[in-house]
Amino acid sequence: MPFVALSEKTPSRRLARTVVAGSITTLALFTSGCGLISPLVEAPNTQSDLNNIKLSVVKLENTQNESFNKLQYSVTELQNQMEATRKADAERTQNLESIQSQLDAIRKDLANSNRAAVAAQPAAPDKTVEQENVLKRAAQAAATPNSIPEAINLYRGFLTDYADSPKAPNAAYELGCCYFKSKDYQKGLEAFQSVLDTYPQSPIVGDSMLSMALCQYQLNKIPEARETVKNLEAQFPKYANDDTLKKLKGELAKVK
Repeated sequence: MPFVALSEKTPSRRLARTVVAGSITTLALFTSGCGLISPLVEAPNTQSDLNNIKLSVVKLENTQNESFNKLQYSVTELQNQMEATRKADAERTQNLESIQSQLDAIRKDLANSNRAAVAAQPAAPDKTVEQENVLKRAAQAAATPNSIPEAINLYRGFLTDYADSPKAPNAAYELGCCYFKSKDYQKGLEAFQSVLDTYPQSPIVGDSMLSMALCQYQLNKIPEARETVKNLEAQFPKYANDDTLKKLKGELAKVK
């Protein structure tokens, strides 16, 4: 069959176009039915995912900002507390320094007051002069029978106030003599014995032993008197020629 050229205006040309268009429509429908997704269907889902991601990012940023703000607030609070503590420490240190200064001033005032009080005190009297005066008055009183009680009080006071005085042994001996003169032989014996007990190295010990023997004789303690005389002669041979001792030995010899 010879080739026949068809013009656009011919019925056959129009039919061909209709057939082609129908085929394309049928292919599109067939493809859709097989489950294939065209680009025009995917676009809406992708946009939704992007929106969700953006929303999540915004929420995360908000959460981070909130956490940062809380942390920043905590840091600020700690800084404020540290500053308050530092100020309190500084105030305490200042108060302590002030108190220390006051204490130093008080100590200084006390020291000055003590020095002033010491300077204002009268000079202590010479104890040697005092002792001499007491002993002189006691000796004067002992010389008068009616004043012997006064002498006894003076000697006893001296031994109380000046027990460490070098003159204390003599005062103790004179006290015994006062008791002997007043015929209180027992107290005299005790006074003389105290010389031996308290001042065993004193030169007055020999005289005290002789006076003890006399008191013992007056108290009728003959064995004790003889023993005292014996010890006296053994320790102090120089008393062998003493007239008082010789007389006492004579009296003791008369007693059986």
